[in-house]
Amino acid sequence: MGGIDGLPPFSTVPQALTYENGLPPGYYKYLTTGAVPAYLIGNPDMRIYYDGNDVSHLPPGPYQLTNKVNPTGPTLNYDDYAESPVHRFYQMWQQLDCTAEAGCQNDLFPWVEATVGAGGNGKPPPAGFTYQEGATAMGFYNVQQGDVPSPTHIR
Repeated sequence: MGGIDGLPPFSTVPQALTYENGLPPGYYKYLTTGAVPAYLIGNPDMRIYYDGNDVSHLPPGPYQLTNKVNPTGPTLNYDDYAESPVHRFYQMWQQLDCTAEAGCQNDLFPWVEATVGAGGNGKPPPAGFTYQEGATAMGFYNVQQGDVPSPTHIR
């Protein structure tokens, strides 16, 4: 969920409480801030910048969303809306990569994002379409560097 063109998904915390449930009380304020800028719709998220590389040139592996390596470059904050890994049932099963013998490997998140994306309900993608979500699953917030507010901060 996220707003578009600078508008958050909800205007007030009471409105967020009406439509969302189950979050710790301090989290509802984050549903009233941030949004996805219109210029990002259908384009790579140039706010993703890690270790001197923009989103189109990230090295293989995980990357820190908040850009503590070069804090003067573009960055994502904790309450910014950004791309989100696939949350559809079968794609989530694929991402977890579970078998009875090995358990869940949790190793196919980027592969599913790059090859299936949100999926087309069994339909092939349109001609010329390229999935641009592969790196999304590799972004993380670094709790040890204070990227995420402590539970006492958000209450």
